[in-house]
Amino acid sequence: MRSRTLGGALLCISALFFAGCGGGGGGSGTTNPPANFTLGGTVTGLAGSGLVLQNKGGNDLPVSANGNFSFTAGLANGASYDVTIKSHPNLPKQICSVSGGSGTIGGAVSNVAVSCTTPTPRFAYVANIVGNTVLTYDVNTGNGWLTAKHSLSAGGAPRAVAVAPNGKFAYVVQNTGQSVSWYGVDAGTGFLSFAGKINTGFQPTSFAIEPGGKFAYLVHGNQLSAYSIHASTGALALVGSVDAGTALGTVAIDPGGKFVYAANNGGNAVSIYAINGSTGALSAAGSVGAGSFPSSVIVDPSGKYAYATDSGSDEVSMYAVNSSTGGLTAIGKIGAGMSPSSLAADPSGKYVYVANVGSDTVSVYAINAGTGALTPLGLVNAGWKPVAVSVEPSGKFVYVLNQGDNSVSVYSINAGTGALTFTGNMVAGSAPVAMAVLGQ
Repeated sequence: MRSRTLGGALLCISALFFAGCGGGGGGSGTTNPPANFTLGGTVTGLAGSGLVLQNKGGNDLPVSANGNFSFTAGLANGASYDVTIKSHPNLPKQICSVSGGSGTIGGAVSNVAVSCTTPTPRFAYVANIVGNTVLTYDVNTGNGWLTAKHSLSAGGAPRAVAVAPNGKFAYVVQNTGQSVSWYGVDAGTGFLSFAGKINTGFQPTSFAIEPGGKFAYLVHGNQLSAYSIHASTGALALVGSVDAGTALGTVAIDPGGKFVYAANNGGNAVSIYAINGSTGALSAAGSVGAGSFPSSVIVDPSGKYAYATDSGSDEVSMYAVNSSTGGLTAIGKIGAGMSPSSLAADPSGKYVYVANVGSDTVSVYAINAGTGALTPLGLVNAGWKPVAVSVEPSGKFVYVLNQGDNSVSVYSINAGTGALTFTGNMVAGSAPVAMAVLGQ
């Protein structure tokens, strides 16, 4: 009897390698692997390039065309998902939104909807360093003209203004106030309502938000600080700072949101920093020489080229961008007007416009898509002391802030040639210094 019991036990132990003992199917000895289900949906309205989706902050999925999409990694039954936009399309610039993007896996998901639209300009904001105001304008989508509708007392010599990619928040840099304030944007009127403020340190001057809207970067003194942006409230939280050289000018971020570039006018160079995609923190990634006193830097919408205004040598420095490292390789320099102070590229990535504060003009250039080299297309007159130039999101109009006569010059863009046609001057506040246009 004892031997039969031992034999039965040995048979059961042996059988455990193949099935459970002492019962039918589904017993405690059977382990079924979790099922993997696909996560996907459809994209509509996509006209630009550069759209990247994420699930729960990872598993990046580039999307290049309208139609169905599916993330490569399958999800286990019961897992949560949250599809968001990591980077919006450019060339031309578009804004995309997600619906039905979050939930819990209970089977294959194919109903996430991503809709992309080309923004049309609705509201514009101009920071005026004298008088401490930010003016809100309505934008006429037919001719680009601006109608002033509200003056916000911003305090502390507002030096820069920026709008979050989702259009819900605006940020104003207060130079003498050593702070950044953020405001909620009324979707119907464009009016700004105060939402919060953070102290920054010595005399902040330039502010840029990465394309995903998660992080922002601020120049103050010789420091370049990184901030996280709260998705619901727009609040800024300091991530960390790096020493960025001397006498910094503006900062720019590449369209992929991976690198920050700073015009280091005290060192006649452009400094490069890599962005930690999870935290937003910066790490130094090198620098490249520029001309004399570079004051402003941009990356073109394709992310392939960068340009800097060399205010002290009346030229524009041109660079090719290494998409992996962020490094810049000099292409050459091209002459501009006197004391070029600011530059902007149109959303199609075909043209660059440079405000020349010393000669009261705007230089127009074509971008060679293969090499990044600029070809001069001519000059147009601006107002007195043009300090900043911007292209609104639809790519139809150019705005130039004239600090000497407190005005905004408006130009229409010829889509085929890039040429500018002056359409009028709009009244600004005292000493306008920075502008942001909200497209929806």
